[in-house]
Amino acid sequence: MLRRALFPLVTALATGALGPVLHAPTARAAPPPAFDLTLLPVSTLVLRAAADASGVYACTLDSDGETRWLVRRTADGAIDRLVRSPRIERIALDDERVYWVGDAGVQAVPKAGGDVETLAGRDANLVAGSPDPSPWALVVDADDVYFSIDGGLGRVPKRGGEAQLLAGGERATLVGVDAAEVFWLEADRDVRSWSLVATPKRGGSSRRIEAGLPDVLAAVLEDDAVAWLGATERPGVGALHRTAKDTGDDAVVARDVPTYYPHVLAAAGGALLWLDYPHGLHGPMRVRGERGSAAPVTLAEAFPPANEILVDDRYVYWAQEGLRAIARPAP
Repeated sequence: MLRRALFPLVTALATGALGPVLHAPTARAAPPPAFDLTLLPVSTLVLRAAADASGVYACTLDSDGETRWLVRRTADGAIDRLVRSPRIERIALDDERVYWVGDAGVQAVPKAGGDVETLAGRDANLVAGSPDPSPWALVVDADDVYFSIDGGLGRVPKRGGEAQLLAGGERATLVGVDAAEVFWLEADRDVRSWSLVATPKRGGSSRRIEAGLPDVLAAVLEDDAVAWLGATERPGVGALHRTAKDTGDDAVVARDVPTYYPHVLAAAGGALLWLDYPHGLHGPMRVRGERGSAAPVTLAEAFPPANEILVDDRYVYWAQEGLRAIARPAP
């Protein structure tokens, strides 16, 4: 059983049980854990994924290189095909349904399978720019789905209703939402630098938190800040930053972080997690973590490398060629 196989890493981070792991100097010298769990085999190409207590949900590509499926991997190891899917760029979950943003707009399907519902189609009311899929993103809260697609930042009720365009901008990319605001990125015209912007969840005037973020590749919302991976003067090597939501104050979390993929950051329980590639894309990858101002630590090393990291309240997962997970117990 999956739950019996691993200790709950992210829960431990949230409760402080792993405080020594992310703070103590002695823990920083400890070797990474040697075991992980394979949830989907390396023969399965995982395009996107999300996870919670009910299982892991992944958009996979068949061996024919054309057919995509949205599948669910349950705690007992069963793998169910929920729906044959179009291109899915990001996945989000609530207690009842799986949501995604893709070629057909924002859609949802029950976790147990069933009919797909289109919540917000890609129509003229929401399309504000080039249909480049790289900025497509979505998150859910108790009542709504927030999303970015085609240069627009939108909101649509989970239970159906008209989609609302909240804001728009060059390559507008949703980062996350809190109780009051939607946080997103807007590129300058040559896409060499970005601005971090916040917009009220029900619409209204936006505020620019920070401008001039260099070549942002990935970003994730934390409790009080937005963490982002941006370029440096060294080609292919970036720096991981943390920008305060309210003040725009910026601090560097980690330097010398390779800039290969856009979905390599995750946040949970006050910890920031990311994928690192110290040996390039043909050697072992590291799963790294940081809490507060403590020095980053290595939580796991794995091969083959992955291009996406995700978390739930129990595990840290990484996906591309298959899907694997690890939990690091307190020492």
